[in-house]
Amino acid sequence: HEENAPLKPGIITQQSSVINLENPEEELFSKINSTFKLHIKKAERLNIKTQVDFSPSIQKCRNALAEFSVFARLKSIEYNPKRILALQKSNNLIIAEAFDNNSTLLVTHIYLHDSNEVLLLHSFANKNSTDNKLRGYANKLLHWQEFIEFKKFGLKIYNFGGINPAKHPGISKFKLSF
Repeated sequence: HEENAPLKPGIITQQSSVINLENPEEELFSKINSTFKLHIKKAERLNIKTQVDFSPSIQKCRNALAEFSVFARLKSIEYNPKRILALQKSNNLIIAEAFDNNSTLLVTHIYLHDSNEVLLLHSFANKNSTDNKLRGYANKLLHWQEFIEFKKFGLKIYNFGGINPAKHPGISKFKLSF
């Protein structure tokens, strides 16, 4: 729409939480909420492992979609599985995962990227993982490790996606804590 044109009824403006990955790693870490920093360190002490896949296979995408569909149903989240598979074919998809020390999947993040920016599409927990604290630690560590891996990959902007403090205060606070 035009810059100063009034919005049509029903259109919601979105805000995003964006991180400049060109900043030094130390500066990125220093800007993280102090509690989240402690959780990241705790996840490392608990030997949580992370994996960032810049070229996920079609099978890995199908596995992630199968897991996400369960989570999406529970949380009433709409999504388009064909979109994820199309992004995999175009090589614009990243799947990142965190595992406990028994190699049990805890959390998964799915991203869209181009040569400059990476955008979080979906973040979800494994249905078989019941330890909420452990998943929380793993999720924060995974985001931190992604910043580092995305920097190495040459991406400059990390976009956490939409925030809406009025409608989703918890999610918005989480994203802004980084």
